[in-house]
Amino acid sequence: MEKKLKKINSCFARHIIDLRLKYTEFTSLQERLLNDDREPIDLL
Repeated sequence: MEKKLKKINSCFARHIIDLRLKYTEFTSLQERLLNDDREPIDLL
């Protein structure tokens, strides 16, 4: 699984990801990313 995550992260690093988030959504996303619960994040 770690190899797959490294492959996904390297793909993200090669592309610009433009998320159009409101400040409140950004804060919530940042908190979830900093949390170490390792659950998937649904961006839809």
